[in-house]
Amino acid sequence: GIILSNVRKVTVRGMSIRGYTTGPGFRFGNRSRNNMLLNSRISNCQTGIEFRLQALSNVAQSNRVAKNVADGIYFAGACRFNRVQAGYVWRNGNYGVNLGADPTCNSNRIVSAFILTNSNVGVYLQGQFNYILSNRIVDNLQGIQLPDLNGSAFIGWNAIVRNKEYGVYMMSSAPATFINNTLYSNAY
Repeated sequence: GIILSNVRKVTVRGMSIRGYTTGPGFRFGNRSRNNMLLNSRISNCQTGIEFRLQALSNVAQSNRVAKNVADGIYFAGACRFNRVQAGYVWRNGNYGVNLGADPTCNSNRIVSAFILTNSNVGVYLQGQFNYILSNRIVDNLQGIQLPDLNGSAFIGWNAIVRNKEYGVYMMSSAPATFINNTLYSNAY
């Protein structure tokens, strides 16, 4: 795939990335900051888009992330202030969006995305000060799972619909704020 490592202000637009089954389709990594991935398609990779290794203030916007072996979008390694906005994340083999791989991933935003038909959880959330806003989280095994937050999360204005198990599943989580979410036709 493509890896941005220790670079700033790079824009990648209109790419089609397929078939990297041993790694990411696209990675913001190793202190990359202020970069953008726009209007691209990432499919049939190990993971679709990764934010790793202190990736800061990067944007993935209006992308189609589908049919990846593991997660559609994956955050790990103290990445902060990144944003996934608009676009589709669907039919991935594990999580649609995995913000739970590393509790040091803080202050990231998932905004106005369609997170659909992923094999496990639509949005898996740890870390602190992460925001899940105005998304459509539909037809996943579970909509949103908060396993063990080490800080707060803000979850607002989402439609969490027709997930096979829970719409929202919280375990021993720290404070989370839920405002104006719509939940219906989930099994629980």
